[in-house]
Amino acid sequence: MATLFGFGSPKEETKDAADVEDPTSATTTSPTSPQTEDETPLTESAEAEVGAQTSCMHFMVKSKLGWIAWKEMEATLYSIFERAFGATRCEMKFSESLEDFGFEVEVPTSEVEKFQKFFKGKALAQEIDMLHGIDPTVTSRRDAKLANLKKTMGSTLQESDVRSSIEVLTSRFKALEQVGMNRDREVSAIQDQFAYLQRTMLQRFDDVTSRFQSKMEDAVWKKMQGVEKEIRDSVQEDLAVLNMNPMDKKVESAKEAASSIKPTAADDSLREHAEAADRELATVTAERDTARQQLETAEGQLKDANGHITRLTAETSKMKELEEAYAALTAQLGAVSADVADLRTQREYLRTQLAEAEAERDTLRTQMAERAAAPTVSTQGDKVEDPVKVEAQSPGTDTPNPVPEETEPASLSEFIRENPNQSKPKEEPEADDPWRESQ
Repeated sequence: MATLFGFGSPKEETKDAADVEDPTSATTTSPTSPQTEDETPLTESAEAEVGAQTSCMHFMVKSKLGWIAWKEMEATLYSIFERAFGATRCEMKFSESLEDFGFEVEVPTSEVEKFQKFFKGKALAQEIDMLHGIDPTVTSRRDAKLANLKKTMGSTLQESDVRSSIEVLTSRFKALEQVGMNRDREVSAIQDQFAYLQRTMLQRFDDVTSRFQSKMEDAVWKKMQGVEKEIRDSVQEDLAVLNMNPMDKKVESAKEAASSIKPTAADDSLREHAEAADRELATVTAERDTARQQLETAEGQLKDANGHITRLTAETSKMKELEEAYAALTAQLGAVSADVADLRTQREYLRTQLAEAEAERDTLRTQMAERAAAPTVSTQGDKVEDPVKVEAQSPGTDTPNPVPEETEPASLSEFIRENPNQSKPKEEPEADDPWRESQ
């Protein structure tokens, strides 16, 4: 089949007419047909790892509700983004218009595609509407309209940056603590509203019941007694006219006589009072059912809030455990620093001893040089002899004993081997090594 511009492959031009799509078939979708929105429900995501790369999603929400309703439920809205997309930060911003609200949600980079998908569908907007009490199963009206989605870089640095990970963890802990405080305020406000609603509805129901008991039932009972009395009097008069004894057993005649009686004005007034009482009772019953439904809704919200508080408490305990582990690592780092300082002190002490050994070596070299440069004169002649060699001769013979010549040590190691007592530093008792003990 040829393309839009009039050229195509020969095989496509020789296709049969049966292969061409029928434009009137039900399977063909027109490009101008309205696209249905995705109604896939939200699913929970795993908690974001510390140091994971994040992206910041910016979007605008149009709503007819007041800013007070949005501000009161800000913490619960944050919990929706946290459960569905693993968000680490959520911030609401106001604009010049009272119907436009800006939102800034920071989510892991792996959840950006999912966020964009549900942003274009119905599920996210429906969750926000249900948060404000607009149930899509009851009403088809949608309040929250999402638009202008933008993406920027998040605040998390690379995973290898330990300092960034610790700072992000601390900031997230503070944000969760703030959300927990807001959630506590929300729960307390819901409990106050629930208590006020329950107290008001029960008081109103008791007032209506007492008013109904005191006015309607008493009035109807009195009216019925009066009507009964009038009917008895009229029946007795009719029977007296017909010369019939009311206590007689002629039931058929009494029925015929009673059927001939026409309804009086008292019967019409009694019927009107009964209908008014029925209408009032139906109104009270409807109000009671509405109050029960509101109470059930408030109980459900209170249950959800308690569940959120439980999860936040567990996360707070986890954060405290991480803080304790961080404090233990800091203490170990301090112990290692102290060990390094001790090693540096020992190094300085060894350097001092080495300097003293070198000074002593130089002194010995000087003395040896002076002794070698000072010869002695013999009394037997003019021969100059070395006093060291003279002392080395034997007392019984004239031949001197061979004395090894003294030479300067070639190096510090040789000097230390020749003079072990002078060069050996004093041994100090080994101090307790906290690092080895910890290992």
